[in-house]
Amino acid sequence: MKFAEWLLRTFGVDETLLGDLVEERGAGRSAMWLALQTAAAIATQIGRDLRRHPVLALRAIATGWLLTTAWGVLFNWVEIHSRHRGMTSMMIVLTVLVWPAFVGWMIAQTHRAQRAAMLLAYVASGVSWSLYYYTAHFKEIIRIPNQLSTDALFTSIILLSTLAGGFLHRPRRVH
Repeated sequence: MKFAEWLLRTFGVDETLLGDLVEERGAGRSAMWLALQTAAAIATQIGRDLRRHPVLALRAIATGWLLTTAWGVLFNWVEIHSRHRGMTSMMIVLTVLVWPAFVGWMIAQTHRAQRAAMLLAYVASGVSWSLYYYTAHFKEIIRIPNQLSTDALFTSIILLSTLAGGFLHRPRRVH
């Protein structure tokens, strides 16, 4: 029950619905019923936020891509100008773990009221771009042993880091 409550609060579902679900669960509803209701409530809330705030969704996507592009420019500059071989390895770790978490955190910070929906809009844009890229470059990627699985792993870690960074943001409670 605690996990369902955390999910519902994290995704911004109305507290009244949360109370109703807790009450129903206490009245004997199954854990599976609670899981399905939780998933439905989260999907409904995200869809509602995206429908009501399409401009904010575009802003969240633009924010994420601008920050990601800025990091790419910095990464390339360091790679070109660095005389230290370990610097590139450190930059790769920053690129895969730290920077995406920062991007997710920034999206959450700048879209507090609808942070989950806006964060998922940006992540969905990243998934879409990755699918396009891998489809367009499949013939070149597949020629390199293990390249596709390595790229897919890095892409997954980047997207999960972005989500983690966004959900680390703790919204202020309004009483």
